[in-house]
Amino acid sequence: MMSRWCVALAAATILVVATPSLAADRYTKASVDEAGTLRITTGDGRVIVLPKEPEQVDYDRIAISSDGCLLVGWRAIRTGPRRIRFR
Repeated sequence: MMSRWCVALAAATILVVATPSLAADRYTKASVDEAGTLRITTGDGRVIVLPKEPEQVDYDRIAISSDGCLLVGWRAIRTGPRRIRFR
């Protein structure tokens, strides 16, 4: 009987520790500043700054997920020819 209780307690502990939403940042705002830098604000007020990648000229379609604000996505607009691989 005691071993079942220990196994259940261990499984519950692993489940709680392994749940990413408990420790994940929640995002409240995402925008591009005057310098062209992507700025993402978390629920606790921290600001994450992401500079452009090489050949990138802008950000487009910046969005925060509606399922609890756990994801931020965007499209990077680049210059130069596109590389297309055929298989």
